[in-house]
Amino acid sequence: MNNIKATLERNAADLLSLLRALCGCAAVVAGIFYQNYPAAFILAVLGWSTDPFDGLAARKWGSLRDRYPDFDADGLADTVIAFGVTLLPISYAVQHHASSDVIISLISLYILTAVSGGAMVMIMMMKHPLTQNEKNVISFNMVVMHGGVQIGLATIWLAYVAYGIPIAVVTFLVLIAVAVSQKRKIQLWIDGRLK
Repeated sequence: MNNIKATLERNAADLLSLLRALCGCAAVVAGIFYQNYPAAFILAVLGWSTDPFDGLAARKWGSLRDRYPDFDADGLADTVIAFGVTLLPISYAVQHHASSDVIISLISLYILTAVSGGAMVMIMMMKHPLTQNEKNVISFNMVVMHGGVQIGLATIWLAYVAYGIPIAVVTFLVLIAVAVSQKRKIQLWIDGRLK
């Protein structure tokens, strides 16, 4: 019994991260294939709102990343949710026959987030001390593209499509409260202090 408990504790952070990734995948399936935007919204919010818990579990019990530095279940979960939820407005626009300008703009924004995220990953994989320009690329990606576009705008849009203006406003206010509560972390990213 102690072996099972130890195994669960040792893998808790990664299991939580993978459950978050599954929430992201399920949100995409619900939105794109079933046009069930209320379910997609709930799953996306569940995936984002449980983000702190895998980090707490990793600090308390460790994670696979401690043993395999290249394995990052939390980063995988963040990526799946972020890029998955950001696909939903594109799918919605296509399904609802939006103008080609809207669709092209959404696809361009999606590509911009992907390029920015890819540049950040490439920079973070470098083994040399980061230059200020490299830190600026990472900061821009984390604060503007990931925080602002992938989490903020996509989640507010999803709340609006799923439940209307009142829930979109509440979502906006909750995201502002989260940003204010994370202002120290955000400021560290903006300053280029990435640890």
